Amino acid sequence: MFKNAQKRAIELGTGITFTNADPWLRRSEQVLFDFTNNKHEIQNWSKGSDTDIGGFSSVRFDNHFSGAACFHGYLSQKLPQNLKVKRSGYALVQTKAKPSSLDNNGFWDSSQFRFLSIRAKLPSSNIINNNTRRFYINIKCSSIIRQDIYQHSLNFSQLDQWEELVIPFPDFALTSNSVILAAQMEMYRQKILTFGFSCTDMIEGNFKLLISNIKMFNTDRTDGDCDRIPLSSSFKWKKNDLQFI
Repeated sequence: MFKNAQKRAIELGTGITFTNADPWLRRSEQVLFDFTNNKHEIQNWSKGSDTDIGGFSSVRFDNHFSGAACFHGYLSQKLPQNLKVKRSGYALVQTKAKPSSLDNNGFWDSSQFRFLSIRAKLPSSNIINNNTRRFYINIKCSSIIRQDIYQHSLNFSQLDQWEELVIPFPDFALTSNSVILAAQMEMYRQKILTFGFSCTDMIEGNFKLLISNIKMFNTDRTDGDCDRIPLSSSFKWKKNDLQFI
């Protein structure tokens, strides 16, 4: 019976032809959050600040008149009455728990993509006493250590202008309580629990960040963390085609 089934499978396979097929064909991008086109997206995010430990910072996350999401509030360096707390002044937003389904079990899988893109704007109001505020994007993966967060700074080149901030996933650093760990571990890319933004720069005053969308993507030379070797024709390779980014 097995031989007959195997023979039938071979016969069926002989009728299949591929013309200029790409054996590594993948989705080029996946939009994670689109605040501009979905006004209800912010309902899937939660807020946090040092008020959890008795601090005095405030945080809001709401729709901006520009169509983007607005992460804003006030960062206070005032210490709480609890003498055990030696440092205060932080605010953050992060995604709520993702509902489980048959294909993801409640996680985001970024392993098929090389880059994370954030379309965002840094208002000039973030310059305080000649210091420019710093914002971070945070990724939390499945881990036994609750404080472990993968983090990368949002490096804007200009103020009051929309920018596409592109970060390779391997460039995220493992941190604990906002401190980069000496022993770095690779991100568990298949099991991302949350995405988030934070402001922890120890500058007293207001803060504001506008976010339009967040997506994961590949270029035509990348397939997740692997480099793609482009085909020069259907079944041939060219040596001078092997150029990578």
